[in-house]
Amino acid sequence: MYILKHAVRSICRSKGRSILIGVILFVLALCSCIGLGIQKAADSSRTAMEAITNITATIETDRRGMMEQAQPPEGGQPLEGDREAMREQLQELQSLTLEELQTYAQADLVSAFSYTGTLYMAGTDELEAVASSQSESRPGPSGGLSTDSFALIGYSSDEAMSDFIDGTASISEGSMFAEGGSDLVCVISSELALYNDISVGDEITLQDQDGTAELMLTVSGIYERESTMMQGPGVDSANQILMSYAALAQLAEDAQLSPQVSGTYVFSTMTDYEAFDAECRELGLDEAYTISSTDVNAYEQSLIPLENLSNFAFWFLAVILLIGVVVLIVINVFSIRERKYEIGVLCAIGMRKGKIAMQFLCENMVIALIALLLGFGAGAVLSVPASNALLQTQIASSSQRAQRMDDNFGRGGMPGDQEGQDMQQMEEPQEEAPEMPSDGMVSAVSSVSEASDPIILLQMAGIAFVLVILSSSATLISIFRFDPLTILANRD
Repeated sequence: MYILKHAVRSICRSKGRSILIGVILFVLALCSCIGLGIQKAADSSRTAMEAITNITATIETDRRGMMEQAQPPEGGQPLEGDREAMREQLQELQSLTLEELQTYAQADLVSAFSYTGTLYMAGTDELEAVASSQSESRPGPSGGLSTDSFALIGYSSDEAMSDFIDGTASISEGSMFAEGGSDLVCVISSELALYNDISVGDEITLQDQDGTAELMLTVSGIYERESTMMQGPGVDSANQILMSYAALAQLAEDAQLSPQVSGTYVFSTMTDYEAFDAECRELGLDEAYTISSTDVNAYEQSLIPLENLSNFAFWFLAVILLIGVVVLIVINVFSIRERKYEIGVLCAIGMRKGKIAMQFLCENMVIALIALLLGFGAGAVLSVPASNALLQTQIASSSQRAQRMDDNFGRGGMPGDQEGQDMQQMEEPQEEAPEMPSDGMVSAVSSVSEASDPIILLQMAGIAFVLVILSSSATLISIFRFDPLTILANRD
């Protein structure tokens, strides 16, 4: 207690020195608070982004791997028999069935699973495919598939309709079919509707490639697509007819057709995606199949700005603290020289050098505590707008994404359009609007911009303690090296 009281008296006696050290420590505390706040905001934003960003993957046949295995030894020339064996292996390799895809979807790492089924159909006299620049027949999954065939695609859920989620396609007239519904309704492209003079509510008829089975559907909506590139083997995107997988499966069963099924697996984190391959092998996935994703590169690129921001805050903080330590050491060295006689007197009256060193250290600790509280308060005020500015772009982007998804599916009016919302509820009372992830993200991101984070305060307290110890090291060494008799004898 005596040491603390004497330290406070020394601070009050040397107001100029104490104020100078206090100002330096205040600036360091202010910069530390802002730097730590920005770094935490960046890290928290990354965590929030990881929570709302999903990695999707598919299981496909590993044709490249099979061909590499069939290659002759290094330096050898491929033989006709080698090519024939390779061709036979590729032909024997079948796509996974829906039951097999669902088996791998039961892995603990998979957060969601969706799938699509595709039937390649031909038109009728009343329904013609949009003419393509290439109309010759070519081999396809259903035999004589040509570029003027139709692709009847059934989706297990809205999550499988990636074009409508990312905004590449959107409903322009009518409404989307019910998610998971079994009604025989579909949506068609605006080009196909214009080409055949089809309106919402009309019925269309398709037939299989052999002309032995006919499928009849009601058009519930018309969609527009940004790109009209060829999608799939020889099928123009304008000739894609979309519907629920449950309805497609019912039609296929009645017509004794077998749709081609592909599945999409969703993972919450990159770690889950990377570990999915090993888990699938344990569940029986053959080496002839491979797991791939088109989201990995985009995901890694999206995290680069946040990583750069976090690194910038770290190095900014490190440079500021290094400069601050050097300045404080210099000030303490000059201060100890001015107070040599005081140290000699204290030693002469019997005070141990350890207590004297503790008093000088206590002085710096008291000044650091005051500067820490003031710096944290000012930094808290300044870090709030800085953090909000950094996170505003992400919040706005997520909100726009949620609204755009709702508009693309054509389910529900614009904000304030109560009549449209009421009409949708009357038409589909059994369905609830899907819960969008943006609200959760906004609340999570806004919470990290709060400056009164106890973690930041504890980090600043640790930084202040280390600063005081390092800056006082020269003072403490000098105290233990001083000879009190020499100091008193040689007083200037």
